[in-house]
Amino acid sequence: MSSGRRMNPGLRISSGRRMSSGLGGPARSGVALLALVFYGAHASTYLYRGEPQGLLWACHVATLLIGAGALLDAARPACIGLCWVIVGSGMWIVDLLFGDSFMPTSLLTHVGGFFLGVFTVRRLGWPRGSFLWAGLWVALLQVVTRFLTPPATNINLAFAIFPGVRRFFPSFPIYAVCNLLFGVSLFYLIERLARRLLRQRRYAGPKGSPGSEAVLS
Repeated sequence: MSSGRRMNPGLRISSGRRMSSGLGGPARSGVALLALVFYGAHASTYLYRGEPQGLLWACHVATLLIGAGALLDAARPACIGLCWVIVGSGMWIVDLLFGDSFMPTSLLTHVGGFFLGVFTVRRLGWPRGSFLWAGLWVALLQVVTRFLTPPATNINLAFAIFPGVRRFFPSFPIYAVCNLLFGVSLFYLIERLARRLLRQRRYAGPKGSPGSEAVLS
């Protein structure tokens, strides 16, 4: 006899994409539009301040990834974006504690982006191994950052060691490797927690509910 816990295999796709049983059309468009509005509003602040390089901070780009994942009904970009916004928001808070200026519109990408990510992932699920893709993509974003932004801004920590930990690292290359490994470790912990919560929701939810069909492949 079936235990009632087995998902319908027809709804599980290893690429992290979903059938029409994921986000509905209005939800896809709504999340994507909000993500674009959140990013655009904060981008306008950077442009007004004459700091266009700030548009490449991973925690802000994360909102666009979440919106793209929702629009395409694809779980993996949304998971990557949620990883970035969680870790990036922690760094943002640390920066504020070290005296960085507060921009009210940053709440749109950090807080708003987080809730958009949670909403999207709860309905699309969390494909296994997304934490590795989050690490790979953030490494690629750092390379892009080095080409497109001035070193003095240290966007995405792509040029210099974070001031609070300089004494622990003899050189920037060693710091960059350790920083990436630490980030991937955090992404892994986020994935483990997210998949556990989604699994509990799937088992606890009524049969046929969106949470009971989350992608956990």
